[in-house]
Amino acid sequence: MTRDYRDTEQYQRFAEGLHERLEATGLVRAARCGGGALREDGALVLRSLGREIIVSPGSFLIENSFNMWYELVLLQYLADGDGCEPMDRWMGLGNFDDGGALRGSSFDMQVRDAAAKELSSFSAAEIARACRALGGEDAESMGDLTYDFLFAPHFPMRVQIWLADDEFSASAKVLVDGNAEHYLGIEAAGSAAVILMNLIAEQACQ
Repeated sequence: MTRDYRDTEQYQRFAEGLHERLEATGLVRAARCGGGALREDGALVLRSLGREIIVSPGSFLIENSFNMWYELVLLQYLADGDGCEPMDRWMGLGNFDDGGALRGSSFDMQVRDAAAKELSSFSAAEIARACRALGGEDAESMGDLTYDFLFAPHFPMRVQIWLADDEFSASAKVLVDGNAEHYLGIEAAGSAAVILMNLIAEQACQ
């Protein structure tokens, strides 16, 4: 039987502080600042990557979570968000004021490596289908394929994908909205970028 990741020491170590912060601020504020809504039972509901996410009151466990790291990043979004609306201005991870130049380039490399490893064998139609399954909307930009996603209601992300050819492997770049630092630091935002790339690859396999 597969062990639930929430039972692991790694999850509990990271989640403990996030749960404490959400307990202190409350799901009412988290819903208001994060673009979610509260049900009658007190649970927080919001849209993320094409699915409805439910955060249970008290335990702060997330129903419909993709994986552990996704859940932890989304909890940070809810704990730290200040309600700033998207600015409709895209920027790279390297533009973060707090450590973006160094850590942003590292995460950019992880995104490119993930695309080269996971997407090179897929066609444009297969990748487009995968992006749409995650709520992606076709956008005009650089790259062979560009899709806009909502990692969370106030946290848009743009993925630019260059398809593999006879000479080069697939490549990709993830951009975030100019309001990103109102919700996530560079570590969490970079993790979100890598998570999204891996989810696109998983969907392409289905």
